[in-house]
Amino acid sequence: MNNLVRHQFKPGQSGNPGGRSRDPALRGLQKQIRAKRPLLLQTLEDCLKAKSGKVRLEALKLAFLYGYGKPPEFAAPKPQEVEEHELLTRDFTEAELVELEERAKLLERNEASTNGEE
Repeated sequence: MNNLVRHQFKPGQSGNPGGRSRDPALRGLQKQIRAKRPLLLQTLEDCLKAKSGKVRLEALKLAFLYGYGKPPEFAAPKPQEVEEHELLTRDFTEAELVELEERAKLLERNEASTNGEE
């Protein structure tokens, strides 16, 4: 335990003040790419105007992915929520609707008798 306390950072002190080290070759490549930015953007624009739908779609994906960032991912619904949604949105037969109405009336009567409302 003493070993952990001794190595804790002081408030306001970064655990990695220099940041992640960058490979010099990577920095050089980034500079070269940034120097070509106008050409790259023109190429992307040309792809957005291409006759091929496949090329346009890929260009759109890149434009949105890098222009706006990846959209948030949402968790899949729980199985119970899916069942409830399907139950609420499906088409019922006439017989099923009559049965549901009868059940609702029975529940109301039971609730009323429990509360002494009869």
